This record gives sequence, C-alpha cells and structure tokens, in this order.
Amino acid sequence: MYWNSWQELHRELMECNWFDCVGKEVLENSPNCNFVESWEQAYNWARADVSWWCINEASNVLSLLLSDRYKLEYRSWNDHIRSFSVQLDDLVLGFSKRIPEIYREDIGLWIRSHLTSAYLECIYCPLVEVKLVRNQMQWYFRGHFPCGWDCPSEKAFPDDSTIIVY
Repeated sequence: MYWNSWQELHRELMECNWFDCVGKEVLENSPNCNFVESWEQAYNWARADVSWWCINEASNVLSLLLSDRYKLEYRSWNDHIRSFSVQLDDLVLGFSKRIPEIYREDIGLWIRSHLTSAYLECIYCPLVEVKLVRNQMQWYFRGHFPCGWDCPSEKAFPDDSTIIVY
C-alpha cells in the first residue's frame, strides 16, 4: 500500500504491532532483502555508516527532484518536518518500550529517520513519485524491523541495494 498523506501512514503506524515478528522466519519471497537474527545485529545495521548513507541518499533522491522541478514547494521541507515532529515523537515513544533498553536510543533514532523520510515521501507524492522508504513500511506492518540498508557502491543505489530486516 502506498499512502498519500503522512497522517494516513501515521494513523496506521499507531495501530501497528511493532516488532511482533522480529527473529521469526519470513516465509514469502523477499528480493533485495537480507535478514538478521538478533537485536544486536539489527542494532549494528541501524548504526552502520552504509545504512545512514542509504537513508540520506533516499532523501536526496526526493529532495533533488523537488529542488529541480518544484522549487517553491521544496522550500517547505523543514516546515513539513515540524508539522509532524510531535506526532512522530509520540509514536517513537510508544513503540520504543518494545526495543531492548541497551539498543533503544540508537534504534529509535534510526526508525525516526526512516519514518521522517517516509512521511516526506507521502507529502510530496502528488509532485514526484518516490517510494524508496515507503516501500519499507510493509516490514513494520508485518511486525519486522527494517534495520538497515546495504549497498556495494554509490552507483548501485537504489537499484542494487539490499534492505536489512530483523
């Protein structure tokens, strides 16, 4: 499913069964996806430089298209982030109790970044169709945790990148 507003995605995420299936086998075929087996491995991916580089590149894909074609609308980027910041804080606070305490802060930052990008993709989808992060929301709804991204080179992103899921 692709959400057309951040509010719609947010409402569904508020009802999500966060992390209910982490560590459980995924039966369906999942191309471009690798799985980890522990919170420790998920934590390491969520902190990995390559994961942060990829999430930033996903955001750059969106921002470059906007700045190129829709300069006026692009100027509202930070205003949009401020518009959902409080709701996002509440969401992260709600599910963070389900993350082992030793990993909670860093994993919370990763997920917050992930959701921020997805919300921005929703906001700007009437102008440009970027789904790099929205595509990963399915994993949260399935009870898993898309904890990182792997990519062999800059030229390989996003087509030959791999999503890391716990």
